[in-house]
Amino acid sequence: MPSSIVLLTAAVAVITLSVITLSDRRALFWMAFVAPFVPIAYLDRYHFHLPAGVKWLPFLCIVFAALAASVLLPRIRAQLPRSLVLAYGGLLLVCGASLLLNDTKLASFVVAQRGYIVLFSAIIALKAAYGIYSRERLHAFLVGAGLLSCLVCFAQRILVVPITAGPDPGDRVTGLFSVGSITLFFHLVCIGIVLAYWSRGRRVVPWHCGLVLLVFVLAMGVGNQKAALPYLVALLGFLLLRSGVLQRARVRGRAVLASLALPAVMLFVFTPIYNQQYADQNDASYAHLIMNRSYLERYLFGNEDVQFTSEGRLLRGQAILFAWELSSRDSSHALLGLGPGATSESRVAGASGPLTRRYPTYSIDRTALSMMIADTGLLGVTMHVAFLGAVFFWRPRGRRLEPHEHRLVRELLVFLSLAYFVYGNLYYEPIYALLTAIVIYPLGAGASRDSGGSLAERGVR
Repeated sequence: MPSSIVLLTAAVAVITLSVITLSDRRALFWMAFVAPFVPIAYLDRYHFHLPAGVKWLPFLCIVFAALAASVLLPRIRAQLPRSLVLAYGGLLLVCGASLLLNDTKLASFVVAQRGYIVLFSAIIALKAAYGIYSRERLHAFLVGAGLLSCLVCFAQRILVVPITAGPDPGDRVTGLFSVGSITLFFHLVCIGIVLAYWSRGRRVVPWHCGLVLLVFVLAMGVGNQKAALPYLVALLGFLLLRSGVLQRARVRGRAVLASLALPAVMLFVFTPIYNQQYADQNDASYAHLIMNRSYLERYLFGNEDVQFTSEGRLLRGQAILFAWELSSRDSSHALLGLGPGATSESRVAGASGPLTRRYPTYSIDRTALSMMIADTGLLGVTMHVAFLGAVFFWRPRGRRLEPHEHRLVRELLVFLSLAYFVYGNLYYEPIYALLTAIVIYPLGAGASRDSGGSLAERGVR
């Protein structure tokens, strides 16, 4: 194992011990909450030269926070939904069968599971907030972090883009994250949270909903994510259908107007940025391209001459097709794939998958669907979808009625996750783990008069 990872693990352990000495459960919660919003790879790319192992910092912070919460808060039981555990158990069975079929190295298998490891760690770490913060408060924290991310996007567009050069300008305006596609996903979720509360006549943050939405849409506009507009339209369409506003005459007109205005604002801001960025490539204007079906096919799959990006990665559609071509050589591999972690990339000795070693620049795992097809086949894809289904249909324990806006936030997270199957890979991202943990956060875990933040008050000495 590289010395940088060993040193980093030791540093996180020291941070955890420091947090514990504060004797405050809030510190454990904030350690897990803040970790996904530290853009380490971005800082390394444009500002500092950091050791390779530093990228593990968000993962380790969440895992250590979960371990500390488990040891120091034994009387508080983390409420893990049984359906999620069963769905993940099914996925592990598929991974085990694929492991035996392909004789994959155990290190690759462990690295491939890091997304689910950090997801369950986030669920456990959030028990440090039981009795202190309600789920509604956590929604407000997310939107607040999203607004801060928007401000960072504006600063990056003004200060960073003019003085940096790179093949992918979208990854220079990334807010509190390191990759533009993850920033887009998080901002879409924040927009969904604001609209979910607005659909019930409520605000999740103190500021006017229209102003908050405008900030998010402008931030999406100054980024260089060509997929932002179609995903925004898809999200708004989902919310119109699932929120029930179309059946309420008093708000129906405003909801439809907002669904038209938000994409229009984003298109107004983004089109001149896109046109200027690609003017030297003789590319058509963005307004023309979004109406062009052949462009969408070329964007995803390329053509006979172009199947890779300028960095040598497969185009998204080509990555999916290539993964299927590799795994469909016989029925066994089509069902179980080429082994869990076959596409994983890691600098830990022996942890990189065989497909990554064979095709080092292809980034076969750049989309969730291509990764799942190559790693665990069609059965693995099915179990991943089953896990999302367990999140979608989860219901609170007991007879507590879940607020409509809370249910809508959980459903839109699953919807966007499924829509992202062909665009990005969320499963290795700590922010995805945090979002999933929050949408299934227990309803009865809000602040109460007899619940304090001190570890000593909870029986921990």
